[in-house]
Amino acid sequence: MFRVRLEGEYNSRILSMEKDSINFITPNYIPSFSSRDDHYLKERINTLLHEIPQQVILISAFDYYNLRKEGHINPKFVKKSFEKRLLFLDSGGYELQFSDRDDWTALKYREIIEELRPNFFVGYDRIPSYERPSNTMSLISESIEFLKDYSGGKRVLLIHFSLMNNPLGEIPSLIKKFQEFSDYFDILGFPEREIGANIIQRVQFIYYLRRELDKRKIFKPIHIFGCSDPISIILFILSGADIFDGLGWIKYAFDRENLRIVERSHLPFFNCNCIACTNVDWFNISPGEYEYRLLIHNLYAYEEFFYDIRESIIHNNVTELIKNNIGLINFKKVLEGFLSQNKP
Repeated sequence: MFRVRLEGEYNSRILSMEKDSINFITPNYIPSFSSRDDHYLKERINTLLHEIPQQVILISAFDYYNLRKEGHINPKFVKKSFEKRLLFLDSGGYELQFSDRDDWTALKYREIIEELRPNFFVGYDRIPSYERPSNTMSLISESIEFLKDYSGGKRVLLIHFSLMNNPLGEIPSLIKKFQEFSDYFDILGFPEREIGANIIQRVQFIYYLRRELDKRKIFKPIHIFGCSDPISIILFILSGADIFDGLGWIKYAFDRENLRIVERSHLPFFNCNCIACTNVDWFNISPGEYEYRLLIHNLYAYEEFFYDIRESIIHNNVTELIKNNIGLINFKKVLEGFLSQNKP
């Protein structure tokens, strides 16, 4: 189980859990591999899986199943890669949404869970239509029924909302569900894009959710899926979130000094002396070497960024990380608004 080690500014905190001799400490970032927006998935897995500095790596079961079926990855290689790391297995609902495959089922997902024995795994989920409101309680019940059958890893209850829903207004119903089924999940997950139309609405949802969970002593980590933007991450941590994952390390270049993700070709502009950015001839570098150096830079930049965040929580000065960013001003205004109300 996760233990609360320290509470910091606003709703920030440090949690920890030990699994297979690895002490996983939050806040933390989990690099994701996904066929969505990545046409070189098999090459990245085969090239980078051994070199990722993060303790936990996310792989979609849907992608693993199809890559294995087509002979693009070696199951022994994947299993060996997680002998000293923790595997976070996603059910593949996100990838399935954008795929023309129609043969992915809960039964096949169960088979992958049995094969890989992940340290964390998400309940079998399907993303609801964004064109009409979804029945959140029904989706949670279906996911819980799937999670009830397993106890070998940390179970992640991933909650989906249609874009037509009002997540903030659903918090009272969510809390009742979480109380009823708290024995069947270890982490609560939410896709960033589904919990509000903008960053203000999203941090508001997380803030009130954490407040209500804490009142009932439900000390479960909150995982924001698909969030790689550093300013958003800091604001979510101050609101009460703990774990993040995403494809930002593949899609962008992470400028840690200025806390921003930018166009992926801009790495030569950074004032960076990491192992990927030293002794490089940017004028004559090949596309393959540039790609490799960019991804290694991003992985280490995220690792160092989250180390800085945890140190800031310890010293109670997380807001100092974004003191020169307009986001802090807006965030303080929003928090002041939160504290003057009794929502949800």
